[in-house]
Amino acid sequence: MDTNPEPHPETVVMTWYGDGAIAATSDSHESAKALHGNGFAYDPSERAFVLPHNGDTSQQARRVQAVGQQLEYHGIGVIMRHRPRNT
Repeated sequence: MDTNPEPHPETVVMTWYGDGAIAATSDSHESAKALHGNGFAYDPSERAFVLPHNGDTSQQARRVQAVGQQLEYHGIGVIMRHRPRNT
């Protein structure tokens, strides 16, 4: 039995909304810095960093990819998901 398990690495969860905006949660200074530096703005009502959709999906994809590369450097994972559908 392992009495000293390794801590789980941090993971940033990005949610892609139907209107094209992407929201991301952050639990550390490094992930918040990467998100903010790539155009995500903190929205206190959402309790998340939000990258609004400006009509240029290629620019948005580049920003998300840049965040992913910066977070990978710090050992932080990224999960991208679609917003759950209302049922």
